Amino acid sequence: MALTGRELGRKSLHMAMGLFALALKYLTPWQAALCAIAAFLHNLFILPHTARFVLRGEKLDAGLLAYPLAVLGLILVYWKNPALAAAAWGYLAFGDGMATVTGKSLPLWKPGWAGGKSLGGFLAFALAGGASANLLYNFVGDHEGFLWAFWVVGLALAFIELMPMPINDNIVIPFFAAALLALVPPLQPGGMPEGRTLLLAGGINLGLALVSFAAGLVSSSALVGGVVVGTLVLGFGGWPAWSLLVGFFVLATSATKLGYAVKSRMGLAQEEGGRRGSRHALANCSTGAALSLLLPFYPEPMILKAGIAAAFATALSDTLGSEIGQLLGKTPIHPLTLRRVPVGTEGAVSLEGTLAGVAGSLILASIPLIWGWYPGRAVLIVAVAAFSGSMVESVLGSLGSWDNEILNFINTAVGAAVACLAAAWLL
Repeated sequence: MALTGRELGRKSLHMAMGLFALALKYLTPWQAALCAIAAFLHNLFILPHTARFVLRGEKLDAGLLAYPLAVLGLILVYWKNPALAAAAWGYLAFGDGMATVTGKSLPLWKPGWAGGKSLGGFLAFALAGGASANLLYNFVGDHEGFLWAFWVVGLALAFIELMPMPINDNIVIPFFAAALLALVPPLQPGGMPEGRTLLLAGGINLGLALVSFAAGLVSSSALVGGVVVGTLVLGFGGWPAWSLLVGFFVLATSATKLGYAVKSRMGLAQEEGGRRGSRHALANCSTGAALSLLLPFYPEPMILKAGIAAAFATALSDTLGSEIGQLLGKTPIHPLTLRRVPVGTEGAVSLEGTLAGVAGSLILASIPLIWGWYPGRAVLIVAVAAFSGSMVESVLGSLGSWDNEILNFINTAVGAAVACLAAAWLL
């Protein structure tokens, strides 16, 4: 498909926003975070009315909301090293932007398995992403020199961008950029887990995944995705983080199976008999996995611990709110108008579902106390953050037709961000 004027305008704006990464040299982390939040609100409420050329259809698409949320995540993850946040932003703005522009105007070759993506886009991402990340890192951090690490990470991200994924690139690219930059020894201090630790984590998660698959709880794709996510969480986050993942899986799956026949007759039950696929695993667990991956390298681990717990607690709160609310909720209401709506309406909330979600998040947030992972007051922070993330998802869901997995990712990202901010202030 050739590059259209609308798409060129959209990607030009996408790349122009990357220039704001230069401001990270002058802003405090709090100021930068508030700017990202303001950008999210602008894209949600103002952009659709002032710059309709950036819309792919009549409605606001998820990419325009995921972009500022991704930047907010980078700022929070690298709040003590804004140069790395700027570098990761460079991959998102210029690497991803040039991949689309070049891929559609000069594709060179399109592999059949790449979902329409091309060799031209791959090369453009690697070159533009590596160059912009290196330049932004040097400018914001007052560094000098040509750092091969940024080009190696750019090449890895180009491969990732080439893969056809069910999740928007504005989420995928910052996620992997933050994770890969954290693993570059010259850029960020910290210790990699030992090889035997990762092997043990992989073996444990493979065993759990096989049992879950045999029990009909997950699909074959989720078996693979679950092993990857579980290995990252256990290998880098340790047993407390992994217990949060397992707790989420057990409680969420139980809620999905509860009254499944009734929900099925109502047309509200999860597909494939309630079995979870790779899309569910990525949407609900990628935020917690990303924060777990960064935990050994982060100078303030308590902040990430709260974020990890909140990511899984938000996913559980949302699942319980939906599953229990659809089964037991008698008077679901629209989150903005507060008017009663039919059961199963997208974004609707009910008293029964909300209480179930809050209870589930409190239970899950209490699990790390067994390990002494964080203080008791963190439980309340995590529960409030989980409630916030779930409410954001309900509001967004009620505003239009959204992909459910995108909404699930956004709510976990919001919940984790709220918990990280609160932990930085209160813990």
